[in-house]
Amino acid sequence: MKCIIIVDGAYLQKIAVEVYGLKNPNLPHSLFNIFDLYKQNSDSNNLNLLKIRFHDSLPFMSKPGTDDQIKRFNKKQDVFQKRLLNYSDIEIEYGRCVRIHDTQNGYVQKGVDVNIAIDILVYSHHVDHMIIVSGDSDLEPALKHIKGTGVKTALVCSETIKEYHDSTLTLNNSVNCVCKLRKEHFINSNKNARLRVR
Repeated sequence: MKCIIIVDGAYLQKIAVEVYGLKNPNLPHSLFNIFDLYKQNSDSNNLNLLKIRFHDSLPFMSKPGTDDQIKRFNKKQDVFQKRLLNYSDIEIEYGRCVRIHDTQNGYVQKGVDVNIAIDILVYSHHVDHMIIVSGDSDLEPALKHIKGTGVKTALVCSETIKEYHDSTLTLNNSVNCVCKLRKEHFINSNKNARLRVR
């Protein structure tokens, strides 16, 4: 049986950094550990990970970019290249980051949730199991749309992030099961995880 993991990278990073206080979380290991977590809670013994679709955006950069913006942009791009793209199972899809003057941090991602929703709809025709790592209630329509297709869906989340709590509860009703991340999913590498390096 084929399985895909679709990840909101900013959400996963937020869990690691804000909830568990990790400065340099090992995102590739956490992704493969998520797959193992789901396999342990699934009724299917023969699950094969087709791929991981990792959605995020690079930091905002004006035109022309300031030295600080270029430094932040290159640093995050370097992290993506070194930590994620070395694994043949992981594909990265970029949204964009835009400046919004009326928000607390001044920047917001655009296109990430839409790209995730598109993945949910497209891959529902190619897999038997779908693992979604997100707390975004905007995904609810896409998840409801595929509910009758026979694809088993799982939500991987942390309900301890306050601003995502209500969204997560909304998404819980649209999936077959919910798996909660623990700190060890970011730290420990599961030796049984399929770490195929390019």
